[in-house]
Amino acid sequence: MDEIALPEVPHRRRRFFDRIGRSRRWPAILLFTTAIFVLAGAAVVTVVTKQVRRPIRREEIVAAQTFVRRQFPPSAVLHFAGEEETTVERVSDVEYTVRAWVDVVEGGAGMRNVFVCTVRKQSEGMWVLRRVNVIPAM
Repeated sequence: MDEIALPEVPHRRRRFFDRIGRSRRWPAILLFTTAIFVLAGAAVVTVVTKQVRRPIRREEIVAAQTFVRRQFPPSAVLHFAGEEETTVERVSDVEYTVRAWVDVVEGGAGMRNVFVCTVRKQSEGMWVLRRVNVIPAM
């Protein structure tokens, strides 16, 4: 039998990884790659947070403002805080605490008050006052 010697195939070097290892740019490349992953993670967290965020509860705010309005004489003019400055905290499934400010103008003199009002939803459109505190702001 005849023996045939196959020619030796030279081993291919891993030039790409060799260049990265010797390069002085690899810390910058690593930092850039890490920054990309951190920004992508922050974007995902932001999107998920915005989806979970509860919308402002308009119905609870209106109910609380109605009960606060009853604390002042009918001749007083009341200016309530906007929805972006009003906080609504869910106490239970049907009970909410609303915190905001109200400007009361009576007899030409105005005064800012802070109120905390807890309301309970009895049925559709029916609200019951649990407690209300109106405190003059200093």
